[in-house]
Amino acid sequence: MRLQPDLVVLDVVMPQLDGLQAARRLKEFGSTSKIVFLTGIEDPDYIKTALDLGHGFVFKSCMRKDLALAITAALEGSAFYSRK
Repeated sequence: MRLQPDLVVLDVVMPQLDGLQAARRLKEFGSTSKIVFLTGIEDPDYIKTALDLGHGFVFKSCMRKDLALAITAALEGSAFYSRK
C-alpha cells in the first residue's frame, strides 16, 4: 500500500464494497491503520464483527457527539462504541 494513514473512518454502506469488506481488504494488504466504522445498523452480530475488525463504531445518529471521541480512542489504542 502506498498510503498508510493512522486512521480510516469507513461508512458501513458504501458502493462496491461495504465497510466491513473494505476493512478486511485493508488488513489483507497489510494496513496497520486504526479503523472506526460509521453505521446506522444496530444488529449485535454486525456490531461485534465491526469491533473485531476495527477499533470502534459510531451510530450515524450519534456522530456529532461521538465521532471525535471514537477517533481519539482509536488513536490511543482503545475501543469505542456509540450507545443510544
